[in-house]
Amino acid sequence: MRFFKHTILFIFTILFVQVTSAQDPADADEHFKNTNYPFALDLYSKLVKSQPDVFLFQYRAGFSIMHIEMDRKKAIPYLEKAVDLEPDNSDAHYWLGRAYHHALMLDKAEEALNKYKSISKRNFDDEIELSISWVKNARELTKNPLEVEFENLGPNINSNYPEYNPFIDSAESMIVFTSRRKDNKGSAIEFDGYYSSDIWISSVQSGQFGVPENAGSMVNTTLDEQCVGLTSDGQQMFVYIDHISEYGDIYYCDWKKGKFYKRIKFEESVNSKDFESSATLSPDGNTLFFARKDKKGSKDIYMTRKLPNGKWGLSQKLPETINTEFEEDFPVLSVDGQTLYFSSQGHNSIGGYDLFKSTWNPEYNEWSQAENLGYPLNSTGDNMSISFTANEDYAYVARWREDSYGYQDIYRVRYVEKDTRKAVVKSSLKNATGSGAGIGFISVIDLNTQEEVGSYQSNDKGDFIMILSPGKYQILIDVDGYKPYAGELTILGKSDFQDFIMKDFNLSPN
Repeated sequence: MRFFKHTILFIFTILFVQVTSAQDPADADEHFKNTNYPFALDLYSKLVKSQPDVFLFQYRAGFSIMHIEMDRKKAIPYLEKAVDLEPDNSDAHYWLGRAYHHALMLDKAEEALNKYKSISKRNFDDEIELSISWVKNARELTKNPLEVEFENLGPNINSNYPEYNPFIDSAESMIVFTSRRKDNKGSAIEFDGYYSSDIWISSVQSGQFGVPENAGSMVNTTLDEQCVGLTSDGQQMFVYIDHISEYGDIYYCDWKKGKFYKRIKFEESVNSKDFESSATLSPDGNTLFFARKDKKGSKDIYMTRKLPNGKWGLSQKLPETINTEFEEDFPVLSVDGQTLYFSSQGHNSIGGYDLFKSTWNPEYNEWSQAENLGYPLNSTGDNMSISFTANEDYAYVARWREDSYGYQDIYRVRYVEKDTRKAVVKSSLKNATGSGAGIGFISVIDLNTQEEVGSYQSNDKGDFIMILSPGKYQILIDVDGYKPYAGELTILGKSDFQDFIMKDFNLSPN
């Protein structure tokens, strides 16, 4: 489920009257027409009990479930009954196919979608072909599931309301997320049946995330704010707002004295007259990636570089190895700045948005072909964002699962595959006095394979981070004003493995 509503916040008082006749179809219809699917489902599920042979009630009950982050398998009985009542209704076949797809009943899903395709009079070829491709992709990717474990973050973080867009700093010391819970700053239920969205923050206490706190009045209002990105050091958060007078722009908030300060709107080179929704920043702070939807097509990932004057330069769309004719969103850059994670409806998605990754060569600005992160990390629903720890052994995602407290919950994902350990090497280039040597270019060669396994650029203080597996490496460093550096670095394995290493490289002047 997407919660970017583009709203004029109509508060339809009649929608929220506590005493409503469950037998009045007009009330259910009103909720349904205003996309208040939770309220509509409650009423239609009662109507089908008293009038089970009414197609509209069965169809809209199933349709409502398909538009709520819940167990979408529950839509199948309603939609099967709807198809029985009106076999020639193409929409019922389409949503039945989508419900089968969510239940991984893939043969039935493809049959129902093809039935829609054969009887529909609508010209939605791209949409139906995309849905059929999701089913076919799911059939392939579910054959080789990843070894991952999902841990619900529990009642400290999750509630009976939607929680989504979780982001952590690379040290896994804090988590920021969006929630539409009852105790947000906006206390009224909005037209879609949920409370307004606020951003919440939780810090680690004794090894666990503590009770979260509202990000406060400098970030949240009684309207809608959402966290759509966080820098790896946790010092800057990216925010999307959905207010009565404004939506479709990205803001940033700086972390100072234990809290995020007032939202600042990105300049016009980032926020155009079109729609921008999410962002991520490179570790050196000089490259920004963001999602933009223009008037000509779907949402794509863009990038912009910081100019010498501190402003952001002209933005450019990333290539077709990342962007497709369908929707892309939520770019997230790895701690070492080498891998871009993002969500997409295209490529070989198994349903809705899937999570993908692409490796970036910043020297040539080249991107590898997008790679699906795999099942069950990707489900048949919308998988919008992912946030990794520094060594990428753990990740944070939001979705509905069997142990969810209500709608979407936030989960910590543990990769169980063998040989996944990677050390975070926090590095610095030093001069003879021990001060930072400035911006440098670093190449890392695996001495076993003689292949380059990483290229890095330090910031203006000489600091950078490498992510390396156990092994022996040659480190080549080039900095203006200093002699070329060539040395070796060993990352110990087995019981001597350390997941965090601090390493200075001392350079000699020319």
